[in-house]
Amino acid sequence: MHDICVVGHVTRDVVRREGRVAEMPGGVAHYAGVALASLGLDTAVVTKLAERDAAAFLGPLAAAGATIARHASPATTSFENAYTGPDLARRHQRVDAVAAPFAPADLGDLRARMFHLGPLTAGDMSVAFLDAVAARAGRVS
Repeated sequence: MHDICVVGHVTRDVVRREGRVAEMPGGVAHYAGVALASLGLDTAVVTKLAERDAAAFLGPLAAAGATIARHASPATTSFENAYTGPDLARRHQRVDAVAAPFAPADLGDLRARMFHLGPLTAGDMSVAFLDAVAARAGRVS
């Protein structure tokens, strides 16, 4: 049994600022997964993304020691953030793609003391999925 299981899409984040463009992994699954595993918790991450993005975007999670349950999706959830001023106070955000929603079967036989859910769009997690998570965890955040 894992200490914690983070469920959410690892995203492709494109940041535009002052004429520069950077692309990096993002999303709750990425940031929470890396942080929790780095703190020494036995961390599992359930995510969906396109096969072509798996190696580039899941590396930091693996390096932190997280157990990754990756499921295929036709697309990787992708956000573009364009910052328009000299500080980071103003931005324009665009959603370029959304990964497939999570289904109860995506949990496999994972067990954790706590599940941390990180949906990014309204369609990421259905009520049936939430019920399946609640049935296998002592706590859900």
